[in-house]
Amino acid sequence: MIVFAISLLSPDNTYVSFYRIIDTLFGVTIAFSVNYFIAPSWTMTWLDRHTSNMIKSQILYVAVLNKPQWEQKINLYQSQQRYYALNGEVMNLLREPNLSPRTSKDWLSLLVLIQRLNDGLLLATKLGIQSNESHATARWIRQLQWIEQTFPDRCKHGEMPPFDTETTPIPEDMLCALIEKDIQQLTAWMLYQRAFVV
Repeated sequence: MIVFAISLLSPDNTYVSFYRIIDTLFGVTIAFSVNYFIAPSWTMTWLDRHTSNMIKSQILYVAVLNKPQWEQKINLYQSQQRYYALNGEVMNLLREPNLSPRTSKDWLSLLVLIQRLNDGLLLATKLGIQSNESHATARWIRQLQWIEQTFPDRCKHGEMPPFDTETTPIPEDMLCALIEKDIQQLTAWMLYQRAFVV
């Protein structure tokens, strides 16, 4: 707009417009090179750390489900704080211009799955678990530990989970069944991230 105004004020002086266009192109080149080469966004590496912290907090949360409620609330608070940090990083990632649609959908679906698991654990804190299975929480901890350990290498072809989600019996308690299903969906998300091997 400024270039157009200057060219209208003095139509015989085209050097000002030319230099202004050259300056603008230099500015665009500098901004592009800084954003992509000198100081790129490290959101993808931070996402792994935030996700790992989130899963660790959920492991701690599951570990205290049978403990007093004040201890559960402390772990709930930590889990919620880590979820908000992960959510913020995913939202930053979605603003990046060169993000593929699959990557954005994958991270959004992971956020939904983690939020659902958090909600199930919150219900377990509020209502308590009325399950006859005393080893249900130990199984959930093992499953979440596998997810946390394999998350950094989720895109590589690796070992299958040491537990079989297909044959795991669904608990009779509806709340336990909900948490079990959420962990199974997180495991399925992890397996979906792996490279296809023929």
